Amino acid sequence: MAILVEEDKPPVNWVGILTAIIVVVVLFAGSYYVFFKKPQALENIAVPPELKANEPLVGITFDPSPFIEKLNKLFRQYAEDIITPAAGRENPFKPF
Repeated sequence: MAILVEEDKPPVNWVGILTAIIVVVVLFAGSYYVFFKKPQALENIAVPPELKANEPLVGITFDPSPFIEKLNKLFRQYAEDIITPAAGRENPFKPF
């Protein structure tokens, strides 16, 4: 007479699996709709109306070259440039 000993397998939680699948599908569909199908909807949501009054400021350009030229005149070099020696030997196959 043979005695068969097996552990009982826990039941599969189908409700949890279906919930996870539904959440993933809803997130994917929502992100597709917002980012690819109607991207202008994201612009209307992301920018509050108070900031839309600042749109003329976006066209302002800044040229830092006059400030950099003045700063370069203020700096003075106190030391010589560092010269790094070449790495390794001239002939790596030559014995010591």
